[in-house]
Amino acid sequence: MALDQQQPQASLESDEQIQIQEYKERVLSSYQRLHGEIYSLDPASFFVPSFLKAVTPNSEENLKSIMVQSAPGIYTFEMLQPKFCEMLLEEVLHIEKWAHDSKSLIRRPGTLNTFGVVLDDFGFESMLQKLLEDFISPISQVLFPEVCGSGLDSHHGYVVEYGEYRETDHVAYHMDDSEVTLNVCLGKDFSGGELYFRGVRCANHMDSEIGEEEHYDYPNVPGHAVLHRGSHRHGAKAITSGIRANLIMWCRSSTFRATTSSRKDFPRWCAKCRVDRHNSKRPE
Repeated sequence: MALDQQQPQASLESDEQIQIQEYKERVLSSYQRLHGEIYSLDPASFFVPSFLKAVTPNSEENLKSIMVQSAPGIYTFEMLQPKFCEMLLEEVLHIEKWAHDSKSLIRRPGTLNTFGVVLDDFGFESMLQKLLEDFISPISQVLFPEVCGSGLDSHHGYVVEYGEYRETDHVAYHMDDSEVTLNVCLGKDFSGGELYFRGVRCANHMDSEIGEEEHYDYPNVPGHAVLHRGSHRHGAKAITSGIRANLIMWCRSSTFRATTSSRKDFPRWCAKCRVDRHNSKRPE
């Protein structure tokens, strides 16, 4: 199993960062937006009323009232309005058409997602950052305090499509390079393609055995979000018909990364590390 590192900008060499920045500048200077209104966060038109009502007071009780913990560490909730999903999908198709007509290359999200668009490249960076800071970070601090206690401060956002006439119909088993991942189904007509989760692990134990209680499959529902730890092993089953599109945002905490990079002890959130820690304390 692989750690999915889809353009994690912090780890790129400086010359690569310069190339990406130059690419973004070229794109932004020539691409004409289709739906300009979705490039600025408008909670009232983006979110369903139940989500907006729960997050506006920003209390733990209100947040948890809309969250369903479908399995340990996996939270699902209705989030995006159908009209916003429709416009975002139309924008992505417009981007693809622009790239084809202008013979321009699109920087794909990564090796696991070869048909999709990195949204920051096309001007969505400030909108997604506001979504992170105003909504996803406060929610994650409540649901995942062990990694988000100090908040989330950077993101990598993209839209991907799987299914008919796409290069792949599934997502391989992997872990994300994020503290928390937001995954929202945007829709289209499809069947199959369920997300599957197989337990939280650290990088050293990505391929360790799966406990019976760690098996969980989630059927994608348009407009509904899944929020989970990036270290929660997961993938997506094959699409059996149609096309499925998802908005995915990797959410990161520079504070968490700085404090854990030098640690050599067993992380308590890794199930395999907990077992190893317990065994290491046993008397010979």
